[in-house]
Amino acid sequence: SDTLGMLRQLGFVIKSADRNKAVVNRLYEAFNTRNLNDLGDLLHPNFVDHYPGLEQKPGLEGIKKVWTGIWEKFPDIRVATEDVLAEGDRVVARITFQQVSSDGNSTLGIGRALEIFRVENGKVTDLWNFITFA
Repeated sequence: SDTLGMLRQLGFVIKSADRNKAVVNRLYEAFNTRNLNDLGDLLHPNFVDHYPGLEQKPGLEGIKKVWTGIWEKFPDIRVATEDVLAEGDRVVARITFQQVSSDGNSTLGIGRALEIFRVENGKVTDLWNFITFA
C-alpha cells in the first residue's frame, strides 16, 4: 500500500507480518467499499476459502460471487475489525459484521467471525473462518 511504501522510503523496515496484516486490512476495506477491482491485487489467482459447506469455487470469481450475494442480502453490511494479529505467513482477525439499523440511527452487530488467512508474496492464498450470525 502507499503507506508501507512511504515508510520504506523513510528508512523503516517493514516486517512480513506487518505487510501481511496490511493485505488483510485492505481486503476488509475492499469488502466495505464494495470494491471487487482490488481483489486481483490482494488474492492469489488460486485463492481457496475453506469455509465448511460453502460451495465457493476457488479463485477470484468464486469470492466475487459470494461477496456479491452477501451484499444483495445485506445491502448495508460492513466489517469492523476487532483484532488483527500476524505471525509469519498467517494473519488472524476477529471481526464483527455490522449493518445500519432500520431507522438509520445506529449500527447493529449482526454477526462475528474469527478468520485465519495465509499470505504469500503479498497475496492471500487461503482463508479459514468460523462465522456466527445473530
